[in-house]
Amino acid sequence: MRANAGGQLSPEEVVGRDDLIKQIWKVLEKQSVVLYSERRIGKTCVIKKMEAEPSKGFKTIYFDLERISTCTEFFELVYKRISKLYSKTDKTWDIIKKITSYFTPTEITIDGVSAKLPKTDGENWKTSVLETFKRIDGHLDVPLVLFFDELPMMIDDLRKREGDTSAMEMLDTLRAVRQETRQIRMVYTGSIGLHHVVNILKKNGDSNEPINDMMKIDVPQLRFEDAVFLAEELIQGEGIEILDINAVARNIATDVDRIPYYIQHIIGKAALESVPLTESRVRTIISSALTDAADIWNMKHYLERIKDYYAADDQKIVTTILDVVAGSEEPLKFDGIFERVKASVVTEDRDTILELMNLICQDHYLIKDDEGRYTFTFGIIKRWWKSYRALVS
Repeated sequence: MRANAGGQLSPEEVVGRDDLIKQIWKVLEKQSVVLYSERRIGKTCVIKKMEAEPSKGFKTIYFDLERISTCTEFFELVYKRISKLYSKTDKTWDIIKKITSYFTPTEITIDGVSAKLPKTDGENWKTSVLETFKRIDGHLDVPLVLFFDELPMMIDDLRKREGDTSAMEMLDTLRAVRQETRQIRMVYTGSIGLHHVVNILKKNGDSNEPINDMMKIDVPQLRFEDAVFLAEELIQGEGIEILDINAVARNIATDVDRIPYYIQHIIGKAALESVPLTESRVRTIISSALTDAADIWNMKHYLERIKDYYAADDQKIVTTILDVVAGSEEPLKFDGIFERVKASVVTEDRDTILELMNLICQDHYLIKDDEGRYTFTFGIIKRWWKSYRALVS
């Protein structure tokens, strides 16, 4: 294998995910799925492998929604991809063309057939979407899995561009499709937490629960033995000079919390050098990446996204909580965190801090152990946070 950090991996290059994928297919036999985890863990690699190598008895379609920001763009993409499952003589084709009549003025071409799209017609588009998927469902002899990658980002962009109502209508309509069809399944995943988008919509007046019918599945970092295997394969594939490949691979796996993206980066960097790869050299590569002004690992995202995820009044509190936990060598219980936060932020609102702590854990910054103590979920992020926030003594 060759190092390819952040690039497209072939299905056979996705290491250590077979058991997880089997679990997801098992759930998809009966219901839809939300995959969640920290960024860089490899959610997209998992679903692309599933699309390329579907379990027997499933059809699959993958959708990259990162650049989709309107209802029109979303359904154009969905129908173009689904239409490839049918011939133009199929009755479903007529239904797919009909649905396009409910969206904003534009012209699209599906398999050589052009359709003019007039202005959105109120509630009709939602009814027609549901009717279309029901018709498609009637033609399916096996479950059709729609992998919606970066769906939370799309919903957030839709909210900003077309308003909260359109965003929630989209989520509600997709939920209705899942509930009123037998063979259609959906998998949501993305780098923005869907819970934040839904919370924003709820605060603005919507009380619906658009994903309570879906199973939430965590995509963890690699198991230790799989992370070591990945590192060894990449070292060998790059032809890097090394004395003890297993010792160095184990060191890499440990130091970056078994996260495949960083393993790829370290070995990609080492491949550009003409010196043997040692444990000391690995530590230097990691340290340089975490302190580099160019932020080559884009670690500043973990600070900047707080502005997008949290209300303005909460941002300083969230940052202070993370400062407190990062600055401690030992895990901290809530009361200890609360007292230290109060030293920097004027607050006596214990319930608000508890609520924010829960959100911070959902965002994978922190994890709480069985004794109620909090620490950073990933040591690599804690190291960067301490360095960037000048918390190092």
